[in-house]
Amino acid sequence: MAEHIHHVPGRLRVTSSKVKRNPASVAPLERSLQALAGVRSASVSAVTGSILVFYDSKVTSAEHLLKDLHARGYWPAHGETTTQPKHARYLGPATAAIGSFVARKAVEKAAEIAIERALIALITAIL
Repeated sequence: MAEHIHHVPGRLRVTSSKVKRNPASVAPLERSLQALAGVRSASVSAVTGSILVFYDSKVTSAEHLLKDLHARGYWPAHGETTTQPKHARYLGPATAAIGSFVARKAVEKAAEIAIERALIALITAIL
């Protein structure tokens, strides 16, 4: 399982292969995270391997929490993580190119419709 991170200030969610299918790790990890300064709550799921931490960004940071998780063996060393969603890691270059093409065409069509409607409104206002 690739480790994954999602972060917004005050909320950090990571997935860890060390937690997934390891119910014995849940309670001790939750307690240790909740004992850290600035942590408001922490929940760990052995089913998904997810570690969710809500914290006060004035007291601690995501970097500090990740360092703590790394020190405890629940987070990999630098360079072994990804911020991509799981499904994006499985997409090949051809799929990415098709996605870019479709997105570009959708934006072009939306712009075309917007310009057309603006011109109709302008002509209607003039008449």
